[in-house]
Amino acid sequence: MTKYILTSLILVLIVTGCDKCDGDKNNLLSDKEKGLIPFSADTSVNFTNNTSETVIGNYSQKENEITNLDSGNDGDCSATNVEREYATLELSGLELGFNIVVRKGRSNELIFVLSQSDDNNARFAVDDCDGIVGDLNNSLRNISAQGFEFTDVFVLNSCTENSMVQRVLYSSTNGIEFIEFSDGDYLMLAM
Repeated sequence: MTKYILTSLILVLIVTGCDKCDGDKNNLLSDKEKGLIPFSADTSVNFTNNTSETVIGNYSQKENEITNLDSGNDGDCSATNVEREYATLELSGLELGFNIVVRKGRSNELIFVLSQSDDNNARFAVDDCDGIVGDLNNSLRNISAQGFEFTDVFVLNSCTENSMVQRVLYSSTNGIEFIEFSDGDYLMLAM
């Protein structure tokens, strides 16, 4: 009799273990958010530095993935799926590159960050260093840097002390348009 009660109790717990499920939550990027990274194919671009030398930049084709943030949570009967797109820019002749990431967070917030390819701790963000962007349109700036004018760009400032790169100007049309180094040097996209 005890075996029967114990088996019945275990079956009841298994069957009702997920009765409080809210179902899967899918935090997907909108078309506008996906448009932040314009590189649907590997792309080479030219940058000019402050001494008029050309530096070749190579963007990787952007990639897309959806990740379940709750995988591994045994007993969890729902998932929080978040979408992210990412690409890289490697600058030839320099030991410098950037990872560009646009993704959704657990609470469906938009996160847009750049990090240096060789050091993911060297991050650049639009507002706060958490990378959360409230309103894309309100984050666009018209700005002057090193005597050049830039229109409708995201200004991503360094979140790392003593970073060799101070800030990056980025547009959803051209990608990285301007890299300003802490020593006053710069790279500007040749358009």
